[in-house]
Amino acid sequence: MALLYLLISFTVGIVVLELYLIILTAIIADTLIPSGAEFRRLDFLWFRLERNLYAEGDKQGRLAVKRIKFVFAPHLLLDHSKVSRKRFRAMDLVTTITGILLAITVMILSFLKWRSLSDGCYRSVIYGVCAGSFGFGIMLIAALIKAYAKKNAFRDFVAEKIYERHQKGSYREVELPPLTDLTHLDPSEPDKLLYLDMRYRKCSFENDLSGMAMCAMELELLNEAKLLQINRFSRNSNLMDYYAFRQKDPVKAREYYEKSKNEIEDDRDCNGRRKLAYFSYFVLKDPEKAKECIEQGFAALTVEDPMFTEEEKNYERQMLTYLKDLIDQETAEKTL
Repeated sequence: MALLYLLISFTVGIVVLELYLIILTAIIADTLIPSGAEFRRLDFLWFRLERNLYAEGDKQGRLAVKRIKFVFAPHLLLDHSKVSRKRFRAMDLVTTITGILLAITVMILSFLKWRSLSDGCYRSVIYGVCAGSFGFGIMLIAALIKAYAKKNAFRDFVAEKIYERHQKGSYREVELPPLTDLTHLDPSEPDKLLYLDMRYRKCSFENDLSGMAMCAMELELLNEAKLLQINRFSRNSNLMDYYAFRQKDPVKAREYYEKSKNEIEDDRDCNGRRKLAYFSYFVLKDPEKAKECIEQGFAALTVEDPMFTEEEKNYERQMLTYLKDLIDQETAEKTL
C-alpha cells in the first residue's frame, strides 16, 4: 500500500510540474505577444499547436494540432524580432518571478492541507502537489540565478544581432564574426545554434564558401544531447543543405536528412522547400520531387511571414529559380 501511495504522489508531482510549465508558457505568450511578438508554434508532450501560415485555402493562418515526437517541457516559438532586447529581458524576469511566487503559494497551501490529513490516497495527492510545486520553484530559482547572477553576455549579444537584423532589414548589414571569435562570451549549445543559423544565412547570401564551411564545422561540433528536438532539426536542415549542394556529398547529406526526416519534409516555408528541392535533385536524383518542392517554394514566397525579410525572400527566389532553370535545361536536353 505504501508503494501505491508513493506512486500516486510521484505521478501527481509530475502532472503538477507539467501544469506549471504550461501556465508559465502561457504567461510568456501573454506578456510578449502584445509587445510585438507573434505566436507561431507550441510543442508539448506528443502534440504541436501551430499557426500554419503555409496551409492551403481557407485553412491558411489557422491554428492546427499535429502529433510530434515526445517533448517533456513546453517549447514556445514566437517571432520576437520586433521586440527590443531590454523589453524581452524585462518580460522574462517578470514571468520567472511570477512563476516562483505561484509555486511558493501553492506549495505552502498544499503543505498545510497535507499536515491536517490522515494517511490515505488524498493525502498522497496533496503531497504530490506540494512536491511538484517545490520542484518547479527550485527549477525556476536555479534558472533565475543562472540568468541574472551571472550575466549571459552571449545571449545579450545574439538578441542584439536579431534586433539589429530586423531594424536594418538585412543580414548583410549585421556583423557576425566566426563563433570561434566569441568563445570568451561562454555560449550555451542552444545559443550557439541560434547564432550559427544566422551566420550560415548571412554567408549564404554573400556566397561566402569559407564562412559556410566554418559554420558547418561548428554546427557538427554542437553537443546534440543539449539541444531540443526543434534545435536538432534546425541544425540537421542546415547541414543537409550544405552537404547536398555546396559540398555535393550525398552520404553526409543523407545522414542529416534521416536524423530529422519528418520535420524536414513538413517544413513548408520558402527556405524549407528550397532546401528539400536541392536535396531531392542532387542527392535523391528525383527531379520530379524537386520540381514539386520548387513550386511549393514559390507559393510560400507569397505568404506574409514576419520571420523572413525581403532580402531572405529574394535569396530564396534566386535559388529556386536557379534550380528550376537547371531542371528545365536538363529536361530539354533529354528531349533532343
